[in-house]
Amino acid sequence: MFRITCLLVIIFFISSTQLNAQQVIDSSFIYNVTNPVYSLNKGPIIFIDEYHNNDMSIDNRMFPLIKVLKEDGYQVKKLKEPISKSSINKADILVIISALHKSNVDNWKLPTPEAFNDLEIRELLQWIKDGGSLLLVADHMPFPGAIKKLSSNLGVEWFNGFVLDSVNWGMSTFSKRDGTLAKHPLVNGRNKNEKVNWIATYYGSGFKLTDSTITGLFSFNNKDEVSYQTQEAWKMDSNTPVIPSDVLFQAAVMKRGKGRVALIGEASLFSAQLVGKDKNPVGINFQNNNQNLQFVLNLLHWLSGAID
Repeated sequence: MFRITCLLVIIFFISSTQLNAQQVIDSSFIYNVTNPVYSLNKGPIIFIDEYHNNDMSIDNRMFPLIKVLKEDGYQVKKLKEPISKSSINKADILVIISALHKSNVDNWKLPTPEAFNDLEIRELLQWIKDGGSLLLVADHMPFPGAIKKLSSNLGVEWFNGFVLDSVNWGMSTFSKRDGTLAKHPLVNGRNKNEKVNWIATYYGSGFKLTDSTITGLFSFNNKDEVSYQTQEAWKMDSNTPVIPSDVLFQAAVMKRGKGRVALIGEASLFSAQLVGKDKNPVGINFQNNNQNLQFVLNLLHWLSGAID
């Protein structure tokens, strides 16, 4: 019964999305950092990957967040070449959001080849061990498929699907109250004003932890959520395989050598978007008293070492 109900909701939601709901940047979103961690243009250097056919970049959907990060003192630069020891040696934090192999650009179907070659993966893993910090984000299918080898090397099995909630139509919530938002220094922030109590994400993917040293931050605990393992993005039917969400996470962190890694299975957290004919906010502009944005700031503070 659950599966039938879920599919009916999905069909309705996708139909209305296709008709009314292109995601657009929330140009009205404004947030002023009142207590920056670093002095202006003096903070850690963040490289944003724009070489691997990324679905998000500095000049489009990431623009609202980039403005906030710069106010927080970070120095933000574009990575426009393959990952190598020389190309990322000046970065303190490398951000990779929704990378794709060139064959999947505008073709969100299986197969989904790797976005990174073996040499890039080896160089990146060594950079992390030497003290670099990685933020790796993969939204819903096909993006998890493009980082399968990289994520496996980091200790997770990332499923190339859609995590959907049949009740909330794509929105998932994680809170301290129900235990789905883990206790962790980055969730608590540097002080009581930075404490995060609940997060809302929009669609996205999920992964299993295969390494006990990884800390899961967002854990699914909702019988109405499953991960649909689709052959093509947005196309589900009664024969689509599903994975129960109670074995999945949507955010996790770990330390590797001298470096740090954060894994996030949803990309709108790093933008401010409006969705649907009603212009519903999703991302750092979501209306939960800036909790989404504070989580992202805390996450970067943890990756930069300001939170330990």
